[in-house]
Amino acid sequence: MKEILKITVIFLSLQGLNFDVSAQKNQYFKGYIEKVNTPSFGYHSPLPDVNRSLLLRGKAEFDPIGWKTEAIPDSYKGDNVHFIWMYGKDVTHQPSTFHLSFNGRQLLTFQNSGRGYLGEEKVEGIDGSSLTFNNTMLDKYGDQMGFAVLKVPTHLLIKGISNEVQVASDPDNLDTWYMTFEAALEPSINAEQNMVVVKEGEQRKHNVVFEILHLQPSEKVTIKINGMETSMDLHTGYNRLDVNLPKVDHPTPYTAVIQVGNQEAISRSFTLSPVREWEVYLIQHTHSDIGYTRPQPEILPEHLRYIDHALDYCDATDDYPDAAQFRWTCETSWSVKEYLENRPQSQIDRLIQRIKEGRIEATGMYFNYSEIIDEQAVAYQTKYLRVLKNMGIEVST
Repeated sequence: MKEILKITVIFLSLQGLNFDVSAQKNQYFKGYIEKVNTPSFGYHSPLPDVNRSLLLRGKAEFDPIGWKTEAIPDSYKGDNVHFIWMYGKDVTHQPSTFHLSFNGRQLLTFQNSGRGYLGEEKVEGIDGSSLTFNNTMLDKYGDQMGFAVLKVPTHLLIKGISNEVQVASDPDNLDTWYMTFEAALEPSINAEQNMVVVKEGEQRKHNVVFEILHLQPSEKVTIKINGMETSMDLHTGYNRLDVNLPKVDHPTPYTAVIQVGNQEAISRSFTLSPVREWEVYLIQHTHSDIGYTRPQPEILPEHLRYIDHALDYCDATDDYPDAAQFRWTCETSWSVKEYLENRPQSQIDRLIQRIKEGRIEATGMYFNYSEIIDEQAVAYQTKYLRVLKNMGIEVST
């Protein structure tokens, strides 16, 4: 089943419907513009087009990592400035300790998490500074990734130029890591049509995914399309909103009206394309390679249990519709012969009954052979076929 699902995913194509969101007010400044004397490290990130990072481990041989921020305009009047960048953080029971400095002054200290979880994690620093990790993704290794927001009092920064952030680690001789991704983040909204047909009740619809990179505090987004309204709470960082639209048989224009918080709504047009429908059948399949995973004497008890389980599953699905009732094929006769010789008569009777019903099939092949078969195997197979025939079971060869 897994292989079929993988193939299905491979054939899902996406049609991009890019939206210009330059009018969206960005309340967070870019926390990363360029690196400072730090080598790059290739790694995956929460965004598909970002795969370079600045890596730091808890070892003495790893120098601090450093990077520059967006310049704050001289006209800025706020008491604090918020910088945002994308990060990755090892989840481990052996955390390293990291120290974050801003323009050479240490503001705060943070550590790795001992468990993988999503949501916010806030670390307080000096003079009202803070670092908030918005854990938006656990990667395939269970490590945390997301968008970090650094709050810095305005009097600690220099306006008109880029300021510098540096992260150093305690030399604990640990492989535990932290990384900042090399990406100058920009707010964006992108819509992609999944080339699939989905069902809502009896209706067939097309699916459009709105991917929103939100670089502000959490707020609500509302999307209106042809009188249909969908909304969700946007969190800082990457967000995804699925919208299902009526199925079309020819290219059909749509207009999306998108409003983020109290900002002015923007309108964008796109075309929904027809999708060819497929009917996919999922078929359970197993295969017996006797002796492949373990020697035959060790694997035999498991193969006997397989038949026990098959009989139980047949019993459990007797009341199901015929097409949904459990069925099983004993691919090799070796396991059936051993079952007939080692299980109690009550179990043997159950097996014979299910074979006669056609719910369990007993094949005539002793093992999975090549074209060459020795005389001993032929003799065992012949004996087995004779035993089945005496029980009233015909086996095709």
